[in-house]
Amino acid sequence: MKNIKMHKFSILIGLITVAVLFSNLLVFSVPQQRQNTCPSKPYPVSNFFTRNIQRFMGLNLAVTAIAEEAIEDSITKLLDKGEVKVNIKGYSAMDLVAGKFKTVQLKAKNIAKDGVYISSLEAKSLCNFTQIDRSSDPVVPLSPVYIGFKGIITDSDINNIVSSDQYRQKLKGVSIKLFNQDIDLVDFLNLKANIIENKLVIKTDIHFNGMPDYMKLPVKMGIGLKVIDNKLRVSDLQMITKPLGGELNLLSNFITFQRPVIVDFNSLSKKGSDIKIKKFSIENNKVNLEGTVWLPENYRG
Repeated sequence: MKNIKMHKFSILIGLITVAVLFSNLLVFSVPQQRQNTCPSKPYPVSNFFTRNIQRFMGLNLAVTAIAEEAIEDSITKLLDKGEVKVNIKGYSAMDLVAGKFKTVQLKAKNIAKDGVYISSLEAKSLCNFTQIDRSSDPVVPLSPVYIGFKGIITDSDINNIVSSDQYRQKLKGVSIKLFNQDIDLVDFLNLKANIIENKLVIKTDIHFNGMPDYMKLPVKMGIGLKVIDNKLRVSDLQMITKPLGGELNLLSNFITFQRPVIVDFNSLSKKGSDIKIKKFSIENNKVNLEGTVWLPENYRG
């Protein structure tokens, strides 16, 4: 008789625990957020008591591994290519099941998206609460996502960027504006890029529009780069090719004046998202980038 009573008591405690766990997940809602801000407290997570119960039961580790794999798969689907590794910290197992995290860290290698190539990328959430809809494919954020990142771009990445269809379209028929009319000037063909002595060196064949196709001018240029208005631009240019020096210097002055865009990070900000470049440098013949990414809730890239 005593064993039956203890069994009933255990079932009752179990039911109460489960009820408390789920009720705590449904208490709060996440308010609308302004761009580049974190969700406001209190966070809609289970309380201290239920978090300790789940940790004692050993649920957190197993659920964390499942959640990390799901996020890795979802991010990989958003990229054109790349290797992604995710590490998350949750408040509790049940919060993780509901798609709620304390912090998210990401490491990626050799990634590509919309003609932008990056050899190495590290990112970490800047907020202490993030919520996603794990049932969606790919994953959709149910709260704003604010992330800081560091990236490394090599000369191989730059070669891939300037060889991409997206970039070739940008360089096709570089024009100047005269009396409010766009006048086609040159095409840059057979582009190759390297980073030498912390400077971008580009080899290309310049074809002046209106001239026969076989009339191409091979040139080699040393280019300085800066991030201006969230765009990676040419900051200064020096012609390395010696023949026809006067004409090439004239073209050099024109290109420097035009400040062509290598990568426009503003164009990657879509559907309310925001990408900001905070730091930019070329060291050890590699481009180093630091910045932030902000995604609104219900963002679908």
